Amino acid sequence: IHPHLVNTDISRYVKERVSIPVSVVGAIETPEEAEQVLESGAADAVFLGRALVADPFWPKKALEGRSGDIRPCIRCLSCTDTEWNRGCSVNPRLNREEQFPLPHPALKKKKVVVIGGGVGGMEAGLTASRRGHDVILFEKNPYLGGILHFTDYVPGKRDLKCLKDYYIRQMEQSRVDIRLNTEVTPRQVQDLGPDAVMIAVGAFPAAPPLNGLDSPHVIQALDALMDLEHMPETSIIIGGGTVGCELAAELCE
Repeated sequence: IHPHLVNTDISRYVKERVSIPVSVVGAIETPEEAEQVLESGAADAVFLGRALVADPFWPKKALEGRSGDIRPCIRCLSCTDTEWNRGCSVNPRLNREEQFPLPHPALKKKKVVVIGGGVGGMEAGLTASRRGHDVILFEKNPYLGGILHFTDYVPGKRDLKCLKDYYIRQMEQSRVDIRLNTEVTPRQVQDLGPDAVMIAVGAFPAAPPLNGLDSPHVIQALDALMDLEHMPETSIIIGGGTVGCELAAELCE
């Protein structure tokens, strides 16, 4: 994974050899990083590409000193995908602004229940709350973030951790009624009498059809990543995709 500010060494090299202004682009995610580039003399100007896809209001928020409110780009390259409709993993409204307009405030205020506190549930809850609805969000774990909770334990997932932290920060600043440690039941939802229920309980990791997967020494990759210090000296990883390779690298290190 390339670090942030990946092109600044090149821009500095060019700037030292020319007399015209030099700009730089590439993995400059935050206003603080942009200021760092300018103050260090690596470039005269900073250009933004994918960061503006993730959050079109990046410049406005930066100007207002609201760096923490900028939705971070995770550098997944979904926005450059030419085979499928171009989209953004963190900005669900990209290219759909006219298809799904969101008038503010909503024409009719509703009570909304969201089940699940991962990224999908938080995005749904925040969108509904910002439109003026009363939102209650249930999460069975003692924390928000869903599957991205593992990023707290893996240094190589900095960008995903920034996304998780951004959503949690937005939730804490919102009017959403967050109820952690609550595995909600249909009866509880019914008793609340909501106008709408959003199900955002996440996905389950894939597993091969092998006997013995329920053995005590067999665990999922994400569980291993969150407990690297207690992994045994010798491990076998089934699966050589991105997750398997990343886990192997973490264990070797």
